[in-house]
Order: sequence, then structure tokens, then C-alpha cells
Amino acid sequence: MRKVILIGDSWGVPNYFGSPGILAEQHTEYLLKNLGYDVINFSLNGNGNDKSISLAIDYIDQGNNADWIIWFHTEMLRERHLIDISAKYKISNLIQEISYYIYKKFKILKEKSNAKTLIIGGQAPVLDNCNSYDYIINDWRSDICKQILPQIHSLTHLDLIENKNCCDTMEEKTILLNQHKTIFDAMEKSEHFPDNCHPGVTPHKDLSKFIDNLIKHK
Repeated sequence: MRKVILIGDSWGVPNYFGSPGILAEQHTEYLLKNLGYDVINFSLNGNGNDKSISLAIDYIDQGNNADWIIWFHTEMLRERHLIDISAKYKISNLIQEISYYIYKKFKILKEKSNAKTLIIGGQAPVLDNCNSYDYIINDWRSDICKQILPQIHSLTHLDLIENKNCCDTMEEKTILLNQHKTIFDAMEKSEHFPDNCHPGVTPHKDLSKFIDNLIKHK
């Protein structure tokens, strides 16, 4: 039985809270289990990338193994604790600075585990400076919505945009907020986001089939 580790945020966590989200059994974790995979899930609701990567590293360091690691990639600004926001900053620079740390840490996990890796751009797309992976879905949300959405990593961090230390111009902030709206509107209009922020039955079903096919043929 092949072992798959899941990491990420709430996109990687089955919904145990009921409607309007899908049933837990309709999430990729359970669908992969039904296909015969041993699935270990370190994804965490409301968290960033750092914590779940750390949990997976700890698991490997304890002598455990994995054949595949699948990462439901979330926004970089959830790791705001890693940087100093008491000084002047631009949103784009914060994202880049955090991403170097996160991608370096994921590379460590990949090397320690010697597992095949699939990164799924979920709550936030994968950035261009990520280069340590075997397979990638850059922006699953765009794929589900069937439109190219803005590459945003600040949906849940409006306070950083409003902060007095944010050096982005008012025009830049307006553009950013309009991009946020574009993403929220796309999910609200799509039948595939039943709670307006997490993928529904069909996306998880399609993703599980894709993963199963990928593992079986690679």
C-alpha cells in the first residue's frame, strides 16, 4: 500500500462541520483512502504552510516514510510571524521574503523523505520561485473556475494592507483589493464552491482521479 502525506491548510482538511461544505467522505483524503492509499494528513484549518510542513518533517525524522507528498499550497502572508512588519514594507516584498523560507523548508522535506511530490496551488497559487517539486498544479482555483484569476496571497490579511507601515500606493492597494473581489466573486458564482471558499464534490473527485492516475503511471 502506497503512503501519501497531505499538507496544507483547510483546502487539505475534510469538512467535519456540515453544510454548506461537502461531506468529509467527499474530500480527497477519503477518496484516496477508498482507492487503497494509506493517507496521513497534516493539513490544518486556518494555518499557513509552515506548520504542516514542520509536522511532516517531524514525522519523517521519527523514522516514518512516504511515497508521495501532496501539498495544498496556501497564501504566504499566513506566515507573517516570520518577518518584521514594524518596518516599512510592500505587500509583494513580504510575500517574496516569506516564500523563500517556505520553499526552502519544503525542499528539506522532499529531500528527507525522498518522496515524489505534487504541489497544488489551492487557497493561493504557487509562486514562480518554487522549484523543488516533481509535479505541480499551479492554480487549482483558476482551473475549477475556468478563468485565470489574480495571483493573490493576501486574501485573509487586509490589516497588512491597511497598516501604516505598508508602502504600497493607494492605487496599488486599490488594484489589490479589486483582485481580491475578483477571486471572491468567482468562487461565489461557481457551483463548485458550495461554501464560497472551498472546492466541492466534483473538484475533489476529479483531483483524486488525477492523483491516482499520476501515482500509478509515474
